[in-house]
Amino acid sequence: FSAAAIASENVTLLNCRLCELLSNLRALSDSNEQIAESLRTDCPGDPDLIEAAAENVGVIERKKAEVEAIVAEIRRRGLEAEVPEDVRRMGKQDGDDGKGSKEEAKEEGYFL
Repeated sequence: FSAAAIASENVTLLNCRLCELLSNLRALSDSNEQIAESLRTDCPGDPDLIEAAAENVGVIERKKAEVEAIVAEIRRRGLEAEVPEDVRRMGKQDGDDGKGSKEEAKEEGYFL
C-alpha cells in the first residue's frame, strides 16, 4: 500500500493488511533463521543461500515500513495499535543500513 492508499483505507482493511504483513514478516524471519543454520552447518558460503538471505532482509525492511505506516494511521484515527516487539527487532543490526549485502551474509551467516 502507498501512504495515500493507507490514509484512505477503512480501519478493518488496515487491520487485515497489518495481520497479513505480520504473518509474512514472521515467515521471512523463520526462513532467514533456517538459511543461517544451513550456512553454518550444511552449506557454508553457498552463494544462492547468501543471496536469498540478503533479499529477505530487503523485503523485511520494506514490509516493516508498511507495518509502521499502518500502525501510525490507525493511531492517527484514535485507535490502539502497536508494532509487536519481535517485528521491531527484525532486520537491522547495529550499523546496518537495512539493505543487506552478500558479503555481510557470508560473514555473519544471516542478518536477523
